[in-house]
Amino acid sequence: MTKQDLVRMVANLDLEPTKEAELVTLIEREGVTEEVKDEVQELVQKKIDLTEAQDALIEEAIKAVEETDAEVAKIVAEAEEELKTIEKEETAKLEELAKEADEEDKKDEPEEESQAEAEKPE
Repeated sequence: MTKQDLVRMVANLDLEPTKEAELVTLIEREGVTEEVKDEVQELVQKKIDLTEAQDALIEEAIKAVEETDAEVAKIVAEAEEELKTIEKEETAKLEELAKEADEEDKKDEPEEESQAEAEKPE
């Protein structure tokens, strides 16, 4: 087994305890030097550190997405509330206009009836 083979194994290592134990057993069986063993241990530690850093970044990304989702939900809720307020105001305005129009119609009705009666031939 060459040093490159060991490096490839470490790179593909899932970092499960059984895999690390298999790697140690393989290193011992292959009879590699202490220097190579130390390098492999160093590579394994780097792989562990990288995996932990990656996990931390993933957690941060998840939190950021959750915070963004919460902010978007808050903005949407505020917009919906504002829309409801606007709808209420516009509905009130329309009702007021309809009421005024009804009052105008009622005022105009007696005049129209008077005119109609005046125009009737006797």
